[in-house]
Amino acid sequence: MSAGEVEEGVYGHRSLRMYDVMGEAVAHAAVLNHVPGIVVTSEVRRALGAEFRTEKLPAIPLKWKADALEAWRVLEG
Repeated sequence: MSAGEVEEGVYGHRSLRMYDVMGEAVAHAAVLNHVPGIVVTSEVRRALGAEFRTEKLPAIPLKWKADALEAWRVLEG
């Protein structure tokens, strides 16, 4: 799970227009979807506060960015 600004709208060629949502938060969520369990970004972890226990996972390299994505697995709440 990720958080951040996104842009939504209808995109594509006039022969195939589709509604979509884009943004770094969407890309982060797609990457995190490949990790087992409930996995969140640092922003979401901060928003959770002390309500849930988490464990830090190894940083996930991103193809489009030099900085790796910090990820946290939610253990219990």
